Amino acid sequence: MFGLTTTHRFHLYSKPTDMRKGFNGLCGVIQIQLSTSPTNGSVYIFINKTRDKVKRRKGKLHMSYHWIHHAPIEGLVLFKYDPSRSETMLQEYNGTIQTDGYSGYLNLTPKGSIKLLACMAHARRYFENALDNDASRASYALEQIQKLYAIERKSRERSINSETRLRYRKLYAIPILTTLEVWLQQQTLQVLPKSGIGKAISYTLKL
Repeated sequence: MFGLTTTHRFHLYSKPTDMRKGFNGLCGVIQIQLSTSPTNGSVYIFINKTRDKVKRRKGKLHMSYHWIHHAPIEGLVLFKYDPSRSETMLQEYNGTIQTDGYSGYLNLTPKGSIKLLACMAHARRYFENALDNDASRASYALEQIQKLYAIERKSRERSINSETRLRYRKLYAIPILTTLEVWLQQQTLQVLPKSGIGKAISYTLKL
């Protein structure tokens, strides 16, 4: 062991070390936390996924998914590889999930153990992509979404607790969301469903 300063020390190992043993142990601890903590009914998890093609056998590429589970209250992040986009990995979960508008998650809600929350970042991305198709409508939607983010930013800056933030959202965010929903319902009758703006509006209304 050597130190650059009295507070920074480093350990050197002369023998080969299998890092997988440490990673697997740490991953096990996080998996246990994510699988048991949700039963207390107060856990909120954000889920995102990235797809990639993986070669499992010679000459063949298969679509697989990298899942990211983030439990901000517990400060846990779990990265998990899965060959499918299946929702079965969440069957035992009991709590609140915030994610994109993937329809597969809807199969989880009838059981009553999971509450789904929409992610406005995904909706915002749809409208950003629709700017070239319909700048006027896309810009209006983005302005409303930006107002929601401004509310969250002010809440963080003021370091308010969760109860106060909830009241703040009900007072300021709900009116914006209500107005946006009415506008989206009106616009969906005036745009082409398969156009960029049509897809953005349809996606957001399903959230």
